[in-house]
Amino acid sequence: MYDFEGQLGNNKLVPQILDKSTNETIKEILEGLRRTPKHLDICHFYSSSDFTSSSSTKAAFLNNRILRRSKLIKSNKETIQNIFSDKEKIRLVEVGNDSSSQKTKSIIEILWESNIQFEFIPISNSKRYLEYYITELWQQFPSINVFPLAGNYLDILADLASESTPILVVLSDLVTKEGREEKKQRIEQVSSTLNYGDWVQIDFELKADPRILSKSTPDNAPKKALISTLNEMLQGNFDEASFIYYPHYNPQTGEQQTCLVSTKRQNVYLAIADETISFKMWECISIESVQRYAPKEIESLAHSTGFIPRITLFDYSRQTCCSFWQKE
Repeated sequence: MYDFEGQLGNNKLVPQILDKSTNETIKEILEGLRRTPKHLDICHFYSSSDFTSSSSTKAAFLNNRILRRSKLIKSNKETIQNIFSDKEKIRLVEVGNDSSSQKTKSIIEILWESNIQFEFIPISNSKRYLEYYITELWQQFPSINVFPLAGNYLDILADLASESTPILVVLSDLVTKEGREEKKQRIEQVSSTLNYGDWVQIDFELKADPRILSKSTPDNAPKKALISTLNEMLQGNFDEASFIYYPHYNPQTGEQQTCLVSTKRQNVYLAIADETISFKMWECISIESVQRYAPKEIESLAHSTGFIPRITLFDYSRQTCCSFWQKE
């Protein structure tokens, strides 16, 4: 199914990945707006190849979580070095999308500067994303051994684990956004593909003060970023004044949901698709659903899915953490 020998033997993109595909991000956003209820994936608003530098600036607020995780990794360089300092070689495998790439680059930078031998294998269903990502990586790390693989990540992980090289799997933000049972199931699936001693890096949003998590910012920065980015990507005429940004956090369950709410009946024209999207009064666009955990719940999840929680890095606000687990 996957020609690893051919792909791991050189530093070139395979022709399959070089094939141009349609603008997957725009397509998914349009499909989400046509749905009932309407839904947009927050990952589409992270800085990526779909954004110009100006729109990336406007969406900077939405990248705060990504930047916090990246800084968290960088500020714990020695801790991460010690995990792999005795390994002859490792495989750094990223299962994800653009929301995890900044954090992964921070790990790559630490391995690179520490002269730890490694191969980097990003896995994605999006060939277009892989093409962009690899080009960007080679600009920053010209001689990096990077081997992109497009396909089902569980099948690919299982094939990679058949070899003896230790693996660190970096999971994307997708896992952060799943509910408790979905998240546990996905981690169990990843665990089943790994060998004893392999590692997984996974992020968690932490339970925190509900007065903070349920509060909109006075300057409406999230709404401005979302509306501005939607208009730029879709060539739309979303009216910022006609929507409210509504975050809601349940401290008992740890669920946090965010949506844009239309304050009136209105039509929004999207020139990129020559299409009009209709909104009812108080109709919502679901933007994000995040499951938050207490530290003890994270430890319990690790043990129940076949891992030992070795390292947990907390950000300054204790709202986010990066965990490193080792396969039992």
